[in-house]
Amino acid sequence: MLKRIANVLMCVPFLLPTTCKTQKPHQYFNITIAEKKKCDIETKTKNEKLKQLNEQYKQAEELKKTEMLNEMSVVLNNQLLEKQRLEEERQKYIEVEFILTFYTSLNSENGYGAVTCRGENLINGMVASNYYSLGTIIDLGRFGEVIVADRGGSHFNTNNRLDVLITRNYGESDSHYYSRVNNMGKQVVKGKILKSSMK
Repeated sequence: MLKRIANVLMCVPFLLPTTCKTQKPHQYFNITIAEKKKCDIETKTKNEKLKQLNEQYKQAEELKKTEMLNEMSVVLNNQLLEKQRLEEERQKYIEVEFILTFYTSLNSENGYGAVTCRGENLINGMVASNYYSLGTIIDLGRFGEVIVADRGGSHFNTNNRLDVLITRNYGESDSHYYSRVNNMGKQVVKGKILKSSMK
C-alpha cells in the first residue's frame, strides 16, 4: 500500500499547472523567425554592399586599364614621332653619288633663254633637276653648295642626275665659254641633301 502511495505522489508534479515557458511554447519559435528575418535583411544588405564594392572595384580596374592604355598610346605616339623626326634628319643629310653634267647661260642651251624655269636670272650655284623640289640645297663637295633652281630634260628625272650651271668668265667669248663648259664632260661626285624644299 505504501508503495502505491509513493508512486502516486511521484506523479503529482506532472498534474500541477505548467509554468509560463511551457504554457506558450510558440514564443520561442516567434523569436527565432524574427531573428531569422533580421539576419536575412543584414545578409541582403551585406550582399548589396559587397556587390557595390565589386562594381566599384571593376570600374576602378577598367579606369586603370584605360589610363594605362592611354599612357602607352602617348608613349608609342611619341616614339613614332621621334622615329619620323630622326628619319627626316637622316634624309636631310643622305649621301648620294651624283652624275653631273654642265650647261652655260647661253640662249642656245636654255629653252627659256638665259633665265630659269621661273624666269629668274641664271646665277652661279644653280643646278637643274626634275627630281628634287625647287629650293632644295645640295652639298656637292668641291663644287660647293648648290640650289635646285631650274628644270632640265627627261634624263634629269632621277635622284642622281644634276645639270650644273657654269657662269661665264669675265670677257669670255660665247664660243670659248661654250667649249670650256662642254669640255667638262660628265663627272661623278658624292653629295648630300642638306635641305629639301616643298615643290
